[in-house]
Amino acid sequence: MATISLRIDSALVLEAEREAGIKNRSKAKQLEYWAMLGKAISSKLSLADAFTIAQGIKEIKLEPIQSIDINSDDIFSNLENDREKGNLAPKVTSARIYYEASRSRPGFLDKVNSVTGERQTGQFTNGKFLVAR
Repeated sequence: MATISLRIDSALVLEAEREAGIKNRSKAKQLEYWAMLGKAISSKLSLADAFTIAQGIKEIKLEPIQSIDINSDDIFSNLENDREKGNLAPKVTSARIYYEASRSRPGFLDKVNSVTGERQTGQFTNGKFLVAR
């Protein structure tokens, strides 16, 4: 694991040292734990919300997420059906140009224009798509 030097507020370091003693961790591990925790929740919680929680103005309520059972056989069957009908690529990408395995020439790719439906069979050489003859 790579290590770097960081400037951290001395009050935070003292808090980490106290908390580390309680949790039986090193000061560095406590700071790392806090960083990992922050990373894990940062997409769900704003800094302003974190401050209001720390001040006791708001609280967090954890609730389990209700999920539905998914049958992977059904998913793969639907994907295979779409692939066989030629409908898979437009569902996977919204790009105007996409590439897929050529059905007419094994080992080659088809460059497909999703707007016009034009197909060119070829392969990539040095990062460029070259149409086969």
